[in-house]
Amino acid sequence: ILRAIEQSRLVLVIFSKNYASSTWCLEEVAKAVECKDINEGSVIPIFYEVNPSDIRKLRGNFGTTFAKTEEVYSGDKRDIKRWKDAVSKVASLAGMELKDGYETKFIQQIIGEVKNKLGPRLSYVVGDLVGMQSHVANVVESLCLDGSDVRSIGIWGMGGIGKTTVARAVYEKIHDQFDDGCCFLADVREISKKNGLVYLQNQFLGDILQDDNLRIRDDHRGANMIKERLQHKKVLVILDDVDEKEQLEKLIGGFDWFGHGSRIIITTRDEHLLLQCGVNSIYTVEELSFCEALQLFCLKAFRSNHPPVEFNELVKQVIGYVDGLPLALDVLGSFLACRSLTQWKSALARLKECPEGKIFDRLKLSYDGLKQKEKEIFLDIGKEIPYVMEVLDNCGLYADIGIKVLVDKSLIQIIGNKLWMHDLLQEMAWEIVRQESPEEPGQRSRIWLFEDVCNVLSKNSMQVLEKLKVINLNGSKLFVETPNFIYVPNLERLILKGCKALFQVHPSIGNLERLTLLDLGDCENLTGLPISVGNLKALKILNLSGCSNLEELPESIGGLESLEDLDISESAITDLPSSLTFLQNLKKLCFRVSKRRPQNSWRTLMRMLRRALNSRHLRLPSFSGLSSLIELDLSGCSLLEGEIPNDIDCLPSLRSLDLAENFFTAITASIEHISGLEFLILNHCKNLEELPRLPESIMVVVAEKCLKLENISNTFVICTLPDSGFCFLNLSSFLPQDLDLTLQQNYSLSLLRYLVHYSRKNDSRNLCGVSMSAI
Repeated sequence: ILRAIEQSRLVLVIFSKNYASSTWCLEEVAKAVECKDINEGSVIPIFYEVNPSDIRKLRGNFGTTFAKTEEVYSGDKRDIKRWKDAVSKVASLAGMELKDGYETKFIQQIIGEVKNKLGPRLSYVVGDLVGMQSHVANVVESLCLDGSDVRSIGIWGMGGIGKTTVARAVYEKIHDQFDDGCCFLADVREISKKNGLVYLQNQFLGDILQDDNLRIRDDHRGANMIKERLQHKKVLVILDDVDEKEQLEKLIGGFDWFGHGSRIIITTRDEHLLLQCGVNSIYTVEELSFCEALQLFCLKAFRSNHPPVEFNELVKQVIGYVDGLPLALDVLGSFLACRSLTQWKSALARLKECPEGKIFDRLKLSYDGLKQKEKEIFLDIGKEIPYVMEVLDNCGLYADIGIKVLVDKSLIQIIGNKLWMHDLLQEMAWEIVRQESPEEPGQRSRIWLFEDVCNVLSKNSMQVLEKLKVINLNGSKLFVETPNFIYVPNLERLILKGCKALFQVHPSIGNLERLTLLDLGDCENLTGLPISVGNLKALKILNLSGCSNLEELPESIGGLESLEDLDISESAITDLPSSLTFLQNLKKLCFRVSKRRPQNSWRTLMRMLRRALNSRHLRLPSFSGLSSLIELDLSGCSLLEGEIPNDIDCLPSLRSLDLAENFFTAITASIEHISGLEFLILNHCKNLEELPRLPESIMVVVAEKCLKLENISNTFVICTLPDSGFCFLNLSSFLPQDLDLTLQQNYSLSLLRYLVHYSRKNDSRNLCGVSMSAI
């Protein structure tokens, strides 16, 4: 029995009239004092028809009995002293005393006290749980247990992240500090759905009051009863997996339902729920670190902190796959335990096609709790927020509130300007869509695999997809030609960027009356566009950058009456169609050719040789019709003297002109008449010797490495004040001393704003600088 005392969580010492006559009893109470911290409530004295004061002071009948025992064992003074001290210490503790002789009622009180002290039996200790100690310490610190106020904390995170485990570990650590009662109400979401709120109220109040005979019959009366019975009690309440506001209203109401010093913990996947009920703080449970994930997985799979050498690479694959999610580590570790290397490889290959069932089901609970529009948003979610918002709003899905709900429910995160979700949540979304039609991708609401897209777009299996608005095959290496577009009449965005094998665009593209974006960037094998592309009346953005084998544009391009952004940089185009002047809504035109790092491929080498033998320069068309053009980029086009059209001054809306890396010695004088020009870039124009008179609207000229430009340093800035006509070079050196300080600051700040804009646009690492002494 002494060993049982050592291993027990709680010791009951029952003092009776003849207790001191048994040396076994005295030895047991001494053992309890030695191995238990009696001040932490792990020892409870029961006074059965004896006076606690007589026990403490060894007097009365108890004292007489103890004296007789002491006389018998007078030779063992050490044990006598141990027994006396132990009896005195335990009898001084707050215990339970039978006075009136109603033993049945007294026994029920003892049972209630024991249940209250022990609480729900947990199957683990905190020290055995990977990464748990820091979580518990942080939550306990937030609870401020020494305070007398009622304090609440929410534990929030995605499904399977370990919220319940953290809450249970906290309960285990602190529940014995709440003498008036404790309750860990698990699985509130599920129990509420299956059995209702009245069932939860009976369980909740019954656990705290240790009364199994409560009969709450409606949730309104139950809420009142909870408040009446608990408002003067110091209690610990943990509500696990809450998903509805009503659950909180009927179980804990306002936090004034509980007595001073009470603590309430709520675990949920919905942060907004915690904000609504006004918790004092929210603790976010993060994914495990790589080291923690490795340890947890290995404990489950190998019963060791480290994997066998031959499993190292496969273990790394699993850790990368689950990305620190404890539920997945537990499930997969247990599943793969005691299996062979071959079976591991087979299981991991299967996971890539179909998620593990237990993980999928747990994660899907968050999805099931969404409203229909929020479900649609979750399945459609992408990366860049502006693009996602535009697409979702166009689909009538109210992106602003929908995305916020998904963030609150820990289904997605916003980092910078992008949306992110856990890889396993993404797999869950894919599986939800796959289950719509496991065998026929064409019957699903969404497709994303290249093979499925090709299958659905093929002539043999195609049907008219009237709702399809976006096709994004970015980076598809095997995509060689587009299908017939008559099956997607309402397509608005076609993104084929990086489809390096693509060599042909189907002529039916001209039938896409609603197409606003056509992105063919870096389609290196594309040699031409069909004439029908000129029929795209709604097209606003055409990206042909990096199409290194595209040598010409069809004359029909002039029919793109809505086009605002045309990018043919890094292409092989040297002759531009004259119809370009008809693009009256064009705002941005880019011909840029940058110096790329040489690539070690035969195809690239032959392309470079062919270009070197072709001595033609880019021949620019007339700019006279481009009345809306705001930004023109001619950098790196090897333009010589006189190759900038004189009618460049017919661009009344032009604000930014980039002529960097060209070979002219002077710029056309007509630039003076571009009345709205603000920014002029001349970097690395190594033959440039002089600047013409610039328009009064000019704010900044950046001319780095213009080695022949006389009387100007390699890096300089020219600012012209519109009201005075003065020019200043290098603000730190040329700013007139008598210029009003306010003007100095205003123009310096304007310059800095531009430089920030320019550096972001060009990802520049070597821009001209501005001395802060001028500001």
